Amino acid sequence: ATPTATPTFAAKSCSESNYATFYFKTRKNGTHFFRSCQWLQTRKSKGKNIKKHCKTTKWLNSTGPARNVCPATCGVCGTAATSAPTHAPTPAPTSDPTDSFENYFDDDSSNIDCTELTGGEFYWKTNLNGDAIMKKCWWLKMRTASSINSICLSTKWKNGKGPARNVCRKTCSSCVR
Repeated sequence: ATPTATPTFAAKSCSESNYATFYFKTRKNGTHFFRSCQWLQTRKSKGKNIKKHCKTTKWLNSTGPARNVCPATCGVCGTAATSAPTHAPTPAPTSDPTDSFENYFDDDSSNIDCTELTGGEFYWKTNLNGDAIMKKCWWLKMRTASSINSICLSTKWKNGKGPARNVCRKTCSSCVR
């Protein structure tokens, strides 16, 4: 595809994963908050108004707003605008794998690549000394099903590393197709 200078309209898939994460908000202190489609579905089922969440168009890096990540719940299936101009391809592959996932996924969350890179790290938890503990997708795959589900529910970020659901999309079943 040819890169575009402005956002464009594209067909929007109506499938979504309960574990798919959307950008929720950033507090004044700079803390970023993310929510899952499941969280939004729960609010909707309780009769809470989700329109304000579904109207938001703000992105944080490669994590889109609810309307892009949870189109079925938001009722916006059909067409949707991309968040930003599309990226030009790199001239050649890099020689070594990278550990950064900031720009790994397309901005259009309906087109997310479901592969997991070997070097992909996610934020797991903070130890008693306050240090962030990072883990890799292969480590997560070796856990029990209940442990995987529990870890994939996290939306916390630390030191620029996202939660497992954003990094290990295949293991967490958080791919949006």
